[in-house]
Amino acid sequence: DYLLDWNGTGYGLLVFNYAIYANYNWPVGDPPIDIDSFEITSANSAEAFCADFTETANSLWYSIGVGGGSISLEAEIWDWQGDITDVTIESLEPGIIVEAPYDSLVAGSTAYSSVYGFTNIAGNPTSAGTLDIIVTAVDAKTFGEHWFLDLLDSGHAMYNENIYNCFLYTATVMECPQPVVTGITPSLMSAGSTVIDAEVTGSNFVAGTLLEVRLAMTGETDITGTNASVIDANTIEVDFNLTGAADGLWDVEVTNGCGTDGTGVELVEVFDCGSFGNPSEGSRIYATWLYGRDGVALTRSGSPSYLVCRYGYSTTTSLCAYPATAGSGYSAPTHIINLGSGQSPTRDIVSDSQNMIYLVTTANLSQLRQIPYTPGSGFGTYGIFGSLPSGWDIRAITVDPDDNPVILSYYTSNTTQKKVYHWNGTDWDDTDLPASFATLSIHDFDYNPALDHYAFVTNESGLTNMYAIDTDGDLMFTELDVFYFNHSLAWSSGIYIDQDDPGCHFAVWGGYGSGTTPRPVILFDATYSELSHGNGGVALGYGTRGLRGAWAPGTNRLFTGGVTTNVFINNWFALPAEW
Repeated sequence: DYLLDWNGTGYGLLVFNYAIYANYNWPVGDPPIDIDSFEITSANSAEAFCADFTETANSLWYSIGVGGGSISLEAEIWDWQGDITDVTIESLEPGIIVEAPYDSLVAGSTAYSSVYGFTNIAGNPTSAGTLDIIVTAVDAKTFGEHWFLDLLDSGHAMYNENIYNCFLYTATVMECPQPVVTGITPSLMSAGSTVIDAEVTGSNFVAGTLLEVRLAMTGETDITGTNASVIDANTIEVDFNLTGAADGLWDVEVTNGCGTDGTGVELVEVFDCGSFGNPSEGSRIYATWLYGRDGVALTRSGSPSYLVCRYGYSTTTSLCAYPATAGSGYSAPTHIINLGSGQSPTRDIVSDSQNMIYLVTTANLSQLRQIPYTPGSGFGTYGIFGSLPSGWDIRAITVDPDDNPVILSYYTSNTTQKKVYHWNGTDWDDTDLPASFATLSIHDFDYNPALDHYAFVTNESGLTNMYAIDTDGDLMFTELDVFYFNHSLAWSSGIYIDQDDPGCHFAVWGGYGSGTTPRPVILFDATYSELSHGNGGVALGYGTRGLRGAWAPGTNRLFTGGVTTNVFINNWFALPAEW
């Protein structure tokens, strides 16, 4: 502090490195002459003497005669004696924020200060702009003679009452913003279903009595959501009942709690799969390959589609391609490529929409390889897409609708630890599988883009079960004994979800080694609702399994991988015509 003092001819500068603006007990010395005279804290001000504020959240708003929202503050308050008994918050203008006590002590205290938290304190502003907020610190004190009062009267009374000190914080009250709606999950919804906790994303979302979320389509009655709740300024959760909803693209409309509107155009596709026929036992369900193992890829552009598979045995390192519309009997491959010594494909192969083939080889099980395939021309240059973190091996591969690889991976030193690695365009996002099923025997997986889920099929005690987790690793769906109509014959299972049109293209099938027993298959929509089921045919060859399948676009043929001794490319699972 700096003061000017008259010295007879002018003002000189007095410099103080310590100042007392209120005190209640005698300091040391008479008069006190330096800072050490006030070494006892009771000689300093009894009430809190300083406050500093941090605004951690503010959704206070006002629009058209209505106000709402809340504010969260952290108040660091200094008090020499450290005996504050309460800290409260309220608005300077009565009724806008009703007096409320602090709800937490926040980390960050010092020897003479504590940080008090006020979380989601509701307000009802009467205008936009600024709002003065009072934070009051309460000290319970018993204090007596003031040394400076003794100069006047040494017989004054003792005091025993609370001491209050008030601090001012000015917050901003916004005009009700217009909501910006950019997305919703799920973006695919089945007509007639009930969607729980759909997540609308965007910005400027404000809670309040007027909050509403609707699905809208020209010529159709709006579908008004229920249980709408603002999670934060960028997220709303809401339920929808789609009974009677027309299939097609719907807008998502949001009315903020304060009355403003925003629309996201054609963000939801409602699909209606109708009635599906059941598979017949006369259909052949398995593709059988010359020493092929585990997976097949199927090109998704061009006509016809081409099947890409491992070719050869043991250390032979070739990939082959066959037209997916070839006739019956043995067929020589249309194209073959040798990948080089020690590069034998293993475990899984998958294709994206541009016919880029992703695979893993025996050379490095944590490294994702790639090779393009052009229908009618053949394979391109073989290379490396990328690697997983050290210690993680690739067990199965799929892709998302944006052609980003998705990998099911096991930790090499502890295979009960499992992750999904999902390429985001620049790096891997990873999701831990819940311990509740990570220890189970997972046979296959795929990505469900409609719900942003990873769907798995497992085998437990001879039963095929299906699970789904979201990208946070939370278990979202469980169906036990998927093949309830033929569960005893399905010990190896596969799953396929069409990334180009996932609404009604979702199949799970089972395998049972060699023999002529029909294999079970069940068809779902993207919300895991059953469309049809049946026994989809018999296998040819030895040891045929149900892992990794691929659909030939424009046909009713779902090809699947296996362990076989010959090539019969007329073997496929014939899907119902409704597919």
